[in-house]
Amino acid sequence: FVDVSSLSQVGPVEFRECAVVDHHVSSELVGRCRPSLYDPEARASSALVAEVLVDSGWYVPREYATLLLAGIMHDTRFLRLLSPRVLRVVARLIELGGDVEAVHSLMAQPEPPYAERVASLRGLSRLGIYAVDQELLVAVTCLGAYESAALRRILESGADVAIAIAVRDGELRVTIRTTARALRVLGVPVAAELASYLA
Repeated sequence: FVDVSSLSQVGPVEFRECAVVDHHVSSELVGRCRPSLYDPEARASSALVAEVLVDSGWYVPREYATLLLAGIMHDTRFLRLLSPRVLRVVARLIELGGDVEAVHSLMAQPEPPYAERVASLRGLSRLGIYAVDQELLVAVTCLGAYESAALRRILESGADVAIAIAVRDGELRVTIRTTARALRVLGVPVAAELASYLA
């Protein structure tokens, strides 16, 4: 499992053995899978993989360096979630021939499909907005599809914590996204803490 913190992200899957590469603060797979390459301080699973490859002296082709850069850019929201460690990994990948222009081309956002735009607008129209200590804004909505896309737009609209609740096949699914600002202000992994509390 790569960049997966919960089996609910992959749906029903049967396995006897597993390995995990992950950077999320809370991961239910780390205790179940061996081996595990896990470090919540890494900010990106691609950064973990890059560190292992480079530190082990493996040859990293330019194309792989570029793809690893793309993974880091995605997980760090184009380096908005930054640390000196991530910057060192990015610098090494660029030194190995990673192509930043190609990463921007790979990650150019196409026009979202109609259904995604409808879901995002529904998510915005159903918002409950709550202030925390006159500093942070928490937004809660109910959706049935495209939760991640809707939450991204809610955060872009000014929320610090965005939560989407969906009922599917008799189950309740909760998706949580936070900004770097919320992490900085509260000093705790907000999404992981909320998920743990709700569970």
